[in-house]
Amino acid sequence: RQKAPKIQRLITPRRLQRKRHLLSMKKRRAEKQRVLQNEYAKLVQQYMKEKRERKRSESKRRSSTRESTSKA
Repeated sequence: RQKAPKIQRLITPRRLQRKRHLLSMKKRRAEKQRVLQNEYAKLVQQYMKEKRERKRSESKRRSSTRESTSKA
């Protein structure tokens, strides 16, 4: 049994158009991901800031109650 010879694919205008389209879709997806990643990073940063503020206010509240009990 003999193997069929490998035939190189023809580069047709349709094939080139498909290649351009796939590349543009890839770029569009990458850009969308970048935007979403930035938005997520901002949300995380805001959450961490709020968390720090909550922790700081709780520690202030605890220390102020400790001071008032020690004064009495």
